[in-house]
Amino acid sequence: MWLHAEIQSLADIPRFYGNSRKSETALTAGSRRRSFSALDVNSNRIANAMIESGCAPESRVTFIGKNSIDYFEAMFATF
Repeated sequence: MWLHAEIQSLADIPRFYGNSRKSETALTAGSRRRSFSALDVNSNRIANAMIESGCAPESRVTFIGKNSIDYFEAMFATF
């Protein structure tokens, strides 16, 4: 059960907090920071690019990289 009724899946988290906590820091990695709003925008941009390249629901995707802000943006894009 989620804390907020608007959040029904992991994909809803960046959208919900991107609207309610726009400029607050969502992620930090070293000196890099990402606001909730930027996390929402970037994960949507990645999701749309994946759809345009042919990814469909239930497609398998992989991310090869270090544990970083980029990883979380890509992860939220896949849900």
